[in-house]
Amino acid sequence: MAVASGLAENAPLVGRARDARTPDRTHDGWRLIALVRRLIRDEDFDPKDFVIVGSGRLVPTQHRSRISDVDLVARGRTWNRANELVELGRGYKEYAKFSGALVVRLYEGLVEVCDHWFMDGAETDVLIESAEILDGLPYMRLDDLEAYKRQLDRPKDRRDLAVLSRTFQRSVLGTW
Repeated sequence: MAVASGLAENAPLVGRARDARTPDRTHDGWRLIALVRRLIRDEDFDPKDFVIVGSGRLVPTQHRSRISDVDLVARGRTWNRANELVELGRGYKEYAKFSGALVVRLYEGLVEVCDHWFMDGAETDVLIESAEILDGLPYMRLDDLEAYKRQLDRPKDRRDLAVLSRTFQRSVLGTW
């Protein structure tokens, strides 16, 4: 199976030389979620030690079909393994633009792994332990996603909030 970027599912993790991310390019969300499953299957990522955050949360509920990348917040063994993959030349590190957090980027930057959530007052352990399990994977709760999208307030976040509002018949100005 090929990922939208042209990266084959069985291709090795690569370094920064090839970065499939561009500001205006999106990828099939399910194919990016398949990369997370591959990290569990092949790279010893423990679903009890990470949570899928950001727009990736909208894929399993079919609120979004295309995303630019999939973001994970990880701890413990999973965070350590992400860093080992970088040491093995199978990913790279950089600092996130909006939060300054150190991020490990895998699969040409299509999977981003961070060791904490940048929201004020957020605790990584709480975010991971309160995850909703959808199709066998841990995803951030919708109320956490709403707070994140409200804080960033980018055009895509406002669109996502409007879609969620219509779906759940709630005001984007109200609470979940």
